Amino acid sequence: MGGSACEAFGRLLAVLRLLRRRPAGVAGAAGLGACLRAVRAARAWLDAYEAELLAEAARRDVAGEAGAVDTAGWLRGVAGVTRREALARTRTAEALGHLPEVGEALAGGRITHGHAQALTQIALPADVDLSIDSDVDFPTTARRIAEAAQDNQQELIRAAETMSVEEYRRFLRRWVDRAAGDDGAERDLRQRRRRSVTTFDGDDGMHGMRALLPADQFALFENELRRLAEARWRAEHPDADGVPATELSCPQRNADALVDMARRSRQLGDNNGEPLGSHIDVMVLIDAETLQRGVHEHSRCELDDTTPLSPATARRLLCDADILTAALDRPSLTLDLGYSRRCANANLRRALIARDRTCTAPGCDRPHWMCEIHHIIPWAKGGPTNLDNLTLLCSKHHHQHHAEEARAIGSRQSGDPPRRPTTHAAELAA
Repeated sequence: MGGSACEAFGRLLAVLRLLRRRPAGVAGAAGLGACLRAVRAARAWLDAYEAELLAEAARRDVAGEAGAVDTAGWLRGVAGVTRREALARTRTAEALGHLPEVGEALAGGRITHGHAQALTQIALPADVDLSIDSDVDFPTTARRIAEAAQDNQQELIRAAETMSVEEYRRFLRRWVDRAAGDDGAERDLRQRRRRSVTTFDGDDGMHGMRALLPADQFALFENELRRLAEARWRAEHPDADGVPATELSCPQRNADALVDMARRSRQLGDNNGEPLGSHIDVMVLIDAETLQRGVHEHSRCELDDTTPLSPATARRLLCDADILTAALDRPSLTLDLGYSRRCANANLRRALIARDRTCTAPGCDRPHWMCEIHHIIPWAKGGPTNLDNLTLLCSKHHHQHHAEEARAIGSRQSGDPPRRPTTHAAELAA
């Protein structure tokens, strides 16, 4: 970087320091929002410029001159970032060199660095040679995906402009399956080869582990962990008003549940070499056309927490009796219980989870396993226990809804004029 560029950045930093002293002077929420959008655009431009600097550093072999192992190691020393962050940023910089339109979109503030990094990690994984050199031996479908990313940059940019980074990652996984043309079979094989569990010792005497698993295997592990952790929570809370002697945090209960899993495995043994049965349900949501014919433009194939799954994995999971696969757009069992039962049975709850996925209160995205089943028309007032009359609400919004309803009833009983329902209550009842 030349001296003039350094001087220009020095002036920019001076302006930024001046702005930092004046956030209290910004008028209203609209003003704060405008400032945050401007900050996002500036950050995106800086990320794009950083990528150009890293690409230039790699071209000049600055790392070799500085005695570093690679460009990521050099960046780690210069910027003081972690090795993982340095690797991710250098990888993104390398990818943007082959995706110039994406780089321009980042510099223009149309997308964020998170979107660019997601595109790099999912559409152009580390085991793909970005030079697209036919003499380099890497999987045919991986080459096809990389070429498709280069040929469809505007499509990928337009999708990123309308999605959060999390939504964009899910979109990219579906896009990759379509581009690969093999229903994700090769990606599944690559992920399976990468599965790992590593352990390490902490400096303070604690020990840790890091697990990297394909989506279906992780779901089995996570669901069992949640089940045992919930059992511990219920043991701490014997009734709705009970006050436990000790209140554990969610991470602490998860840690105890993990140890419980190991203890149970040790007690059960290996059953003379035969695999032990499982009582874990994993729900896979897949539309009928994808299940029968393969990936299409509007495919839906994912776990119940919206984690994308390849059709190849879904078909394999169909062979497992402990996996619940919900094939959408096909005739299904009648799940409505009418007025005979207040509580939804297991099948009705699963159907509700498949439909709602998260808390349905406006702006809330708590996952289904943190939610309760709510009758839109109360059961006591003739509301049936049917799918159309049920919805998922997290505990907070469920209690809030019934509290507002109770206040409204109390107000009418006291002779006060009827209370106009809040926006939140009206939206929930709609």
